[in-house]
Amino acid sequence: LVCQKPEIIEQNRNKVYGRAAIGAPPMSVPHLDWRTIYGKDCIFFGPFAGFSPAVFKMSGSPLDWLSTFNASNILPMMAMGLQNMDLVKYLVGEVFSSRDAQLEALRKFVPDAKPEDWTMVWAGQRIQIVKPDPKVIGKLEFGTEVVSSADGTIVGLLGASPGASVSPHIAIEVINKFNAGTNNAFNWHVALSQWIPAYGRDINTQPGLYDKVMSKARDVLLEGKTSGYRTGMQHSNHLFNRIDMDADGVLTPSEISSYLARHTSMHPTQIEGLVQAIDADGDGQISREEFEKGFSKVVAGLVRRGTINRVEEVQRLAGEEALRVTRSLQKKDPAHTSITIESSKKDKKEPAHTSIKIASSKD
Repeated sequence: LVCQKPEIIEQNRNKVYGRAAIGAPPMSVPHLDWRTIYGKDCIFFGPFAGFSPAVFKMSGSPLDWLSTFNASNILPMMAMGLQNMDLVKYLVGEVFSSRDAQLEALRKFVPDAKPEDWTMVWAGQRIQIVKPDPKVIGKLEFGTEVVSSADGTIVGLLGASPGASVSPHIAIEVINKFNAGTNNAFNWHVALSQWIPAYGRDINTQPGLYDKVMSKARDVLLEGKTSGYRTGMQHSNHLFNRIDMDADGVLTPSEISSYLARHTSMHPTQIEGLVQAIDADGDGQISREEFEKGFSKVVAGLVRRGTINRVEEVQRLAGEEALRVTRSLQKKDPAHTSITIESSKKDKKEPAHTSIKIASSKD
């Protein structure tokens, strides 16, 4: 389910996971996810299981799916189904799930979700591996595996989505399995060696290889002209210039506070604390260098715009401030200073209202 209404997206800019249904596979945990695709914000909720007779394509006939069965895999498939009846029950239930049932699942995350605000889209196709097994006849695999046709003309990655840390290794494994890769092995070995300094070499035994790899990593990530760090600094400079209203090359606390108040949901006390944290030397002005070092903190405040329920945070800050004031007063008049913090709710749907009373005979 996808929502593209800005006012709803503004209230749900977090990734929230629930619990998987009984028998559901690991990748089916329901979750609400905020994404920006081609510059447009949207919210996804799901996934919902479906069924398609097509294999690796958008359209087809039931014969596509039936043609995948043969004498060697029918028995393992049946055995796997009997061993995973909870999963079978879950998938069948999902296939026949109604629109109302899907919206009901969504409302556990977004209680006031309306049908007209959410659209069902086809999100993709996942194919799991069922392997023959001498002990259980057929076994369902939830991992990731690279498989290829016998002649090496088609190679696919089946199973769970791989993480970023193993993706390069899997990509190389895919190339190794291609028939075309075998015929042109020398050419792509040379190309991969240029892209990956440690390709086909042992970093633990070859002198100087570690230094070469780390040098390339620094260039790509930190120091190179197109590195992520340099790109981040470009964004930092751009934001600095936007906040610097008088273009004098330094930022004042009032300039930063004014900008954050307009563009974030941060409480004034939070903004004040952020400005103090960025102003490293405490001179009341924030240089470009100080701003660059605290850039990530500012961005965190911008990303949280419209997403924070500030009630508990304000209550906590108010309590801390009240305690600070009380201690100050107690130093003046220890015997006649008291503090009362009251919390009340007029309606269960409304947040709690907090009032603080400080009494002192002298102040």
